[in-house]
Amino acid sequence: MKRFFYLAVLTLITQLTQLHAQTPGSPGKDSGTAGRIPAPNSAGKSDQRGPWQLNGSLNPGITLREPRFVIGADLQLERYVSSDLALTLSAGYTHITNKTGTINYTFPDAAPVSIKYNTDRNMIPLKLGIKVFPAEKIYLHGAGGIAIDINGNSSFVWSATAGIKLGSRYDLGLKYENYTDFSWSNQLSVRLGYRIF
Repeated sequence: MKRFFYLAVLTLITQLTQLHAQTPGSPGKDSGTAGRIPAPNSAGKSDQRGPWQLNGSLNPGITLREPRFVIGADLQLERYVSSDLALTLSAGYTHITNKTGTINYTFPDAAPVSIKYNTDRNMIPLKLGIKVFPAEKIYLHGAGGIAIDINGNSSFVWSATAGIKLGSRYDLGLKYENYTDFSWSNQLSVRLGYRIF
């Protein structure tokens, strides 16, 4: 799984490098071509979208402190306020596998007893954010909100994502997610996105 994760990160970096070399206005390119996404509802609608978008994503990754496999999914509603700026609302589900630990019991006149345990963590993050496009197909997305685990505990959560659009419907990103009260759950994941509408 780690090999797949590192391969996906390398692919993302390669795509970002190639896109930067092809950005309009760079040497050898037509400097008259617009470098931004066409505005929603602009004449011709060359990006074939309105001011609203709904995106889904699958987010495989690993935790950073105690490496554990993470799999997540989310739905993200986007409201474009300009050609290169959107406000976002997202809801998701994140499953972190097999956190291990040990509980030690001591008794008078007896040897200490250690009990090992394994727990999975399942969380529902709800976030508001801002998404910007510094170049035609490159985006940066920051978001923050609350994460609730299935036991009823909650934590502030924030995330930062850098990604690239792959055609009109797909995108590939690298996302860091931080849980202030569940620090062992902080994670790095690959965002595999799809525009639903």
